[in-house]
Amino acid sequence: MLFICAGLIVVIVAITRSRNRSSSPRKPRFGGLTLPAGLGLHDDIPLQTIAMQLDQAFDAQFGAPLQQRFLARHPEVEAAEYPWLLLELKRYLLLTALLPNVPMFSVRVDDLWHEMLLHSREYERFCLAFAGRTIHHTPHAEPMPMPDQRAWFDWMYTQLFVVNAYSLYAWGHFFREPLARDLIEQFRTRGEDALLSSFFYLELAEAREAQRLLLKRMKRHIRHARSRTRIRNRDRVRQPSDLTNASMYVVIFSASDPENYDQHMEQLFKDPTTDQHKQDSGTSSCSSSHHSNSKHSSSSCNSSSCNSSSCSSSSSGSSSSCSSCGGGD
Repeated sequence: MLFICAGLIVVIVAITRSRNRSSSPRKPRFGGLTLPAGLGLHDDIPLQTIAMQLDQAFDAQFGAPLQQRFLARHPEVEAAEYPWLLLELKRYLLLTALLPNVPMFSVRVDDLWHEMLLHSREYERFCLAFAGRTIHHTPHAEPMPMPDQRAWFDWMYTQLFVVNAYSLYAWGHFFREPLARDLIEQFRTRGEDALLSSFFYLELAEAREAQRLLLKRMKRHIRHARSRTRIRNRDRVRQPSDLTNASMYVVIFSASDPENYDQHMEQLFKDPTTDQHKQDSGTSSCSSSHHSNSKHSSSSCNSSSCNSSSCSSSSSGSSSSCSSCGGGD
């Protein structure tokens, strides 16, 4: 009888973990989160000046009135959530200062972006003060599956920012798609100047140091693919902030074994030594919230994707690599 009970417990735990890995990240409890300073940039990313320019330009053109208007239009968003949503929008806009085109993969973040766009003169002044150009919102007629772009977005995002529980709620699962083979090959074979011209927005001189740092890091990760194919226990993802270190394995497995990428990533997000943290505690377990092995459902858009006019939700079972709007030239 004891053996039967033990067996049932093992089965129940396995089923629960499987369902968690396939489900969408839940909204965290904001009382357990601390809003990061400086957009939560990693200390080694030299973008603090641009981040400060972004904050100053936003405060000058929008500030508290934007929050009041947005919350009035979106009663489903609680006041405690707004600073976190704004953080993710600012992070997205900072990405547009580095990259020529950044698809929008979040319904929630896009809703706030739309609110900014309604005030065209303030938005124009904000963009010029922060980025020196207008960051255009470009909707498509139909939702477009963009797995390669989502993989590149995930890698870039985790290099720049410390991921938190709300990041997962806003953007959905990270690292569900392998990086494109063509991208891997270009970073493997081409020089720095050629890669800068192909993959980065070059009109903002203040971003150049960070851009070169990022492309050198990608090249280094690709070199690791030749020798490091086993996941060390210390590298496994146990909380959101671990995603930056895990990004190395995204490159390694995309380069060395893309056909079995899902299986490798399941191992990366599996904690063999401890039970799962509760996702809504503010220190969400990554094995239940950051990766799902059902990535091939990404051709349909869900709560992390956009529709033709604004972002909307159509499938809550998995995060999406689908986008129908983006920022850039």
